[in-house]
Amino acid sequence: MYQEAILDFNVTIKLRPLDINAYMNKGLALLYLKDYKAARDVYTKVIGLNDHDAEAYLNRGVAFQYDGLSSMACEDWKTSSALGSEKAGSFVEKYCSP
Repeated sequence: MYQEAILDFNVTIKLRPLDINAYMNKGLALLYLKDYKAARDVYTKVIGLNDHDAEAYLNRGVAFQYDGLSSMACEDWKTSSALGSEKAGSFVEKYCSP
């Protein structure tokens, strides 16, 4: 199911390479498939398109955390929190040292 969705997102991205929603959905599908490196790459692309996208930093942080890269996850969650994500702020409180 998620693999098929990724194929659809790839087509959308090919047709509309600036479609942030397609990238974000592709990243979520990759997270569900536990392909954390690929998900991080997708969210990095989104951040390159819009470095004020709190959700992209939040989700890339999740991918870092699942891959055992806690310090990088915390950096992304702090950035996401600074951009207004309350969920990222709760992750910072729960998982990151002050």
